[in-house]
Amino acid sequence: MNRMLVKYALLLSLAVGGAYLGYGIIHKITHKKRVNERVARLPAFRFTDLEGRPFTARHLKNKPTWLLYVDSGCEFCRMELRDIQKHQQQLANVEVVLVSAEDRATLQKFQKEQGFDDLKNFHIVQDKTHECHERLGMVSTPSSLLYDAQGALIQRFSGVVKVEKIVSLLLQNPSML
Repeated sequence: MNRMLVKYALLLSLAVGGAYLGYGIIHKITHKKRVNERVARLPAFRFTDLEGRPFTARHLKNKPTWLLYVDSGCEFCRMELRDIQKHQQQLANVEVVLVSAEDRATLQKFQKEQGFDDLKNFHIVQDKTHECHERLGMVSTPSSLLYDAQGALIQRFSGVVKVEKIVSLLLQNPSML
């Protein structure tokens, strides 16, 4: 009788564990599908600029847009930002939105250190509600979403992406610039 109880307990625990894993996999797939649908076009978002004002997609000027999720302490992010600085001329017609979950004082200091405060097409914004992670699926820094001038997703990137790649993708269709 004890052996039967042990077998049933083992089977029950395997069934419960399998159901839990199955639910987790299905949930993750469903979430990823929803995120992909949400970012297929430049989504509505609400970040905060470094003056404390709301920053939304309406602030962008019908140009290609590069949303770049960064952290000022991330060395990979800094590598990518140095590459962006070297290629500022090639990005003159691209709205570059650097998004971070860091506090405003840290981002203001970072902006001055990096020299981005003079660039009209560069926006450093704070993601107070973690939209990048939760709604846009940007889970690591750096992560990027690149959109054409009409707001259609060209490509998403996880990790460092060279500016040459961004420019190449934009030049594949001259109407994007």
